[in-house]
Amino acid sequence: MQPTNLRPIKSALRREVLAPRDALSCEEIATRSRALTDHLLCLPTIPDAECILAYAAFGSEVRTLPLIEALLQAGKRVLLPKVNRVARVLDLYAVECCSTDLAPGIWDIPEPVEARCALCAPEDVDFIVVPGVAFDLQGHRLGYGGGFYDALLAREQHRLSRGQIVALAFELQIVPEVPAREKDIPVPYIMTEERLIRATPA
Repeated sequence: MQPTNLRPIKSALRREVLAPRDALSCEEIATRSRALTDHLLCLPTIPDAECILAYAAFGSEVRTLPLIEALLQAGKRVLLPKVNRVARVLDLYAVECCSTDLAPGIWDIPEPVEARCALCAPEDVDFIVVPGVAFDLQGHRLGYGGGFYDALLAREQHRLSRGQIVALAFELQIVPEVPAREKDIPVPYIMTEERLIRATPA
């Protein structure tokens, strides 16, 4: 039986995973991110996706700007999230150019500039790229603690098929177990620089 209060366990796991990820050199992050991006773009669900929700990386996360640019060049409509602290949701905006449409937002995460980008409905999305700190083979996801993607996945999981939701992570972010409650929504697929993991919920 899991402890009632998972917060300290999750905090410890974040530190455990982020330390080696933060220790990666810029060259290592770039190389691993390129491999991961190439794998993702080869997924059979990508060609049919017209509107893709991605995210702009920060810190030592998988670099996503090359992915976003590749999707835009392929004619995809690309949405990026902006934290709405009042409503505690992610507002989704269409971006057309990463160099002009993004600016540091909450926690210095690059976010769409509202004056330049159109606000879009979540129902427009037909493929979601999900960030995270740690994942296990059951698809359980550890984020940064804000709960924004948990709410998004809870809302969209019944509308999208399993193949339309993929999390991005380096292989070192795959752990034996991510503590989770019954209400937590696992991600169906996790793409790393080495493999595509199809989650097998317990």
